[in-house]
Amino acid sequence: MSHDICGAEAKSTGEPCQRPAGWGTDNSSGRCKFHGGASSGAPKGNTNSVSHGLYAQENNFYQNVIGDNLRALCDEIFQDYATQYRETYGDIPTGHQARLFQIAVNQVKVIYSDNWLESKPDDLDSGHPLVDQETKYTEDGKPYHEYKESVLIGTQQKLRREDRQWLKDLGLLEDPESQKAEATESLAVVLSDDS
Repeated sequence: MSHDICGAEAKSTGEPCQRPAGWGTDNSSGRCKFHGGASSGAPKGNTNSVSHGLYAQENNFYQNVIGDNLRALCDEIFQDYATQYRETYGDIPTGHQARLFQIAVNQVKVIYSDNWLESKPDDLDSGHPLVDQETKYTEDGKPYHEYKESVLIGTQQKLRREDRQWLKDLGLLEDPESQKAEATESLAVVLSDDS
């Protein structure tokens, strides 16, 4: 009879979830929506699934969303940053390893979303890769189109800002003002040596 319930371990009690199998999903079997049950997916032309995929936890995105090629690229990006960190500071503390992994995953998320922008569903295609077209209907049922910035653009910008700040915080990326100050200081030293 346990196959008629969700059966996943409830975090609050440690007991099997007693909700009906597939509760809250489009399925009549499997786990409920609170324990990983799957619906049949987002409506056609819906961008939410892509943007939610970009906000997925790093491990989930790495293991379940991207394919082998992007996973290999993520590994290479992480190794490059890890090498740069070791050359600068020595051993990498666990927390910094986790942050470097997040940065690598974020960079792959931007690539993943760029790929989606190139192949997004026809019903979202406005003729411009950064603008989504949505079909809406008047009260009398006549279709019309609305255009808006792709939901992915803001997400990509946020990921890029986070990456830059994290790399700066880890000492692996200098901000332009610091670089400008160092260049000015170096120029002053050269000029004073020539005097």
